[in-house]
Amino acid sequence: MQLVSSSKEEGKNEASSSESEWEEVEEREEQNLDDYNPVIPKEGVEITIDCPDLHIRKRKKKQFDWHEYIRLYINRERKDAQLCLHKTHLICLLAHGFFVNDVLNS
Repeated sequence: MQLVSSSKEEGKNEASSSESEWEEVEEREEQNLDDYNPVIPKEGVEITIDCPDLHIRKRKKKQFDWHEYIRLYINRERKDAQLCLHKTHLICLLAHGFFVNDVLNS
């Protein structure tokens, strides 16, 4: 029973310490937007942003990477060969199914 009561007291202390950390501030008054009429000039508004680093950020032209080109070409050829092998396998399965069907029906 002592363990339960001591844990309850610790919980109360933690709650009071967390409440004391909050700073008291005044609440802001809500503005009524029904009567709000902003002043917008007839000629419009112009916004200018100075970006001196914009010209420095140009992309540098990369040199042609032969290793990457050859790697991509080999991968493309492997993929095409794998696709042709898959199509051939499906056709062989279909032909085998037709053969088995003819044998069983005769």
